Amino acid sequence: MKPITSSRKGVLLVIPTLNEADHIGGLIERFCGDEKAYVDLVVVADGGSDDATVSIVQSMMETYPSLRLLHNEMRLQSAAVNLAAAVYGDKYRFMVRIDAHAGYPRHYVKNLVEAVARSSAQSIVVPMTTAGQHCFQTGVAAAQNSVLGTGGSAHRHAGKSLFVDHGHHALFDLAWFQKIGGYDETFSHNEDAEFDTRLRLLGGKIWLDGHNGITYFPRRDPISLFKQYYNYGRGRARTVAKHELPLKLRQLGPVCILPAVLFAGLTPLVWLACVPMLLWVTACLGFGSYIGFRQKKACAWFAGPAAMIMHFAWSAGFLAQRLRTPNLSRGRFLKAWALPGACALTVFVGLVVPYGNVNQQAFALYAVLAILSCLAWCVKLKETPPLGLRRELLPVLVSAMCLGLAVVLPPVLTVFFAPSRTASIAVDPSSLWIEWIKLGGLAATFALGFRLSTSDSEAKKLGDIFLLAAGTWALVAIVGDIYSIGPFASDHEGASGRLAGAFSSPNSAATLLGFCSVLALGRLVSRYLSSKGRSVLHRIKPYYLCLLILFWVGLVMTLSRAGVMATVIASIATLVYMLWRKTKVQWAVAAGAGILIIAAVIFHDPLSELVARMGQSGDDAGTRSVIFNAHWQIALEQPLFGSGLGSFNTVNNLIIDQANYPALSIIRAAHNVYLQWFEETGLVGIAALLSLNIAILAPMIMAARTRGSVGRRVAVVLFAYVVVLLHGLTDFGLQEPVIAAFVALILGSNLALATNQRK
Repeated sequence: MKPITSSRKGVLLVIPTLNEADHIGGLIERFCGDEKAYVDLVVVADGGSDDATVSIVQSMMETYPSLRLLHNEMRLQSAAVNLAAAVYGDKYRFMVRIDAHAGYPRHYVKNLVEAVARSSAQSIVVPMTTAGQHCFQTGVAAAQNSVLGTGGSAHRHAGKSLFVDHGHHALFDLAWFQKIGGYDETFSHNEDAEFDTRLRLLGGKIWLDGHNGITYFPRRDPISLFKQYYNYGRGRARTVAKHELPLKLRQLGPVCILPAVLFAGLTPLVWLACVPMLLWVTACLGFGSYIGFRQKKACAWFAGPAAMIMHFAWSAGFLAQRLRTPNLSRGRFLKAWALPGACALTVFVGLVVPYGNVNQQAFALYAVLAILSCLAWCVKLKETPPLGLRRELLPVLVSAMCLGLAVVLPPVLTVFFAPSRTASIAVDPSSLWIEWIKLGGLAATFALGFRLSTSDSEAKKLGDIFLLAAGTWALVAIVGDIYSIGPFASDHEGASGRLAGAFSSPNSAATLLGFCSVLALGRLVSRYLSSKGRSVLHRIKPYYLCLLILFWVGLVMTLSRAGVMATVIASIATLVYMLWRKTKVQWAVAAGAGILIIAAVIFHDPLSELVARMGQSGDDAGTRSVIFNAHWQIALEQPLFGSGLGSFNTVNNLIIDQANYPALSIIRAAHNVYLQWFEETGLVGIAALLSLNIAILAPMIMAARTRGSVGRRVAVVLFAYVVVLLHGLTDFGLQEPVIAAFVALILGSNLALATNQRK
């Protein structure tokens, strides 16, 4: 868009009103009197007040000749501002919007005009802090002034001036305001964010004047607060739909509140259904209590309940608007947050469901993910480049087909064409069908991760959502282990006093925790490197740091020797890759040493147990050696096609004798995923699986070498995958359906990210 030039001068100030008799007189005296040197015309656009607002304005017009009154028939603030701009805007260069329900600093208008001169922006926004005059209102203000109520929005914190995407509207360049059509008058709420979106799309800039903040007085009672945030949610939903915008992570969280509350209704059937809601309630009340304690005000303790009202109302309004508007972009809505959220919720439920019938749990998990995959691939969306032009996908498809043939054809050909050799296949047809269905579900899951990441921003968002889901599971597992809650108690069968996280083995939990810890480390370092020019503390993202600590706490509590070692190796590789030639070695070493010392002090007890288990490696190595040797001999007897997919338990029972009974009688997997795959599918299966991994990883390795910040994200997933590959030498974590699904989703997303068109 070409720059807009104008010879107009002066400032038009607009005050939309509706029953503002308590505030309007003071505002008029302020801007028509105290700041008249900076304001040329003050227009009150009244939406049909039934109190004394209009009579007050009319009486003051005799005192102040620069005061005007307009009747706003549409009653909305957006329409009021548009009306003033249409009637008087052609004479003035700037327009200032004043909300009657707020307090303004000295020289407010003067500071705004000076901000335009400094920034050359087309719109000036200001920080907004809230203040309470009544008890509940004070609690609402405390919540709205914190990250609990705002999610860290920039314009909610005063003190720093910078260019932003959105803020509280203060001043407009009237030529630009009129050029882009002003506010959308069909919006009763969120009209400011919708306007900012259009302004930015047309090349306009928005400057946050951080030292010119206003004070806002929030709603006084829970009902009006609920209505306000319900309408905010509706307005945001309309903005997202109109401009096909993805939701930010801080907006995605509140959207999930209503589903979490509804999901809690299943608690009588599955007690874990209440966990998401309880986590939300605990977080709100806990943080609200902290705010009240810090402010030393009794009324500030209402911040927690007030935040719960705001979150729930916003979620209800957003979802209600999405469901009631058929002309919105359903495909964009599904892909932007509904499908990623549903995937994360499905995986989270799979993580917290107690260990039981593995096949039934696998069927349920993969059935849901397959349905979501079908929905994702049915949505028509623009891809850059289109799938047909992504040459890197052809080897993946060919390798996947070869793998399918490798696990399906040998047993089928043996049964139909060499029935005399059927006895050499140690698995029944039902077991084959079960394993085939699992592999098909895993393929659908991989395709789902790929489909949801056909743009760089969507891939990043999907990764963050799954990190959040894994972090929530880790928190539940740690608390459950400490307080011996249900399936998370460390004294259940298979846990042996170690954190197992509802899995059959603590080592399986270690695989997932190690995988996620490397992802969190990579995101933390990546954000640090991309925030140049700021202090060290401001460059550290607390969200990723907390997740990293959480994953490492859980990992240490599993007391998994191989899991910790694999994670340490992958973490060191990640740091070397990301910090090489970017950070002074001595600072990196000092930071790493400091973290290790602090961790050693805080987690002394579990670390001591882990060190003690390291000393017992010889005993476990002897047991693993017995398992390996017994099944290696079986694998060598049928090296080409193996004994059949899903045959491990049958083979294991057949080869048990008096010498190996202590080692083989208690296992359900070979504790080495590669040996078990070789035993079941032979060299053909090994070759097919190796070729599939190479086809998937090769584009990622190329992207990691050539694509800058995107390449760093791709590389982090590769290093996280190293944890899974290394730990697979001594454990069967990858054979847990939900862990396999989690890794497949991340790999599918990463392959899409690696093959997306560079912008």
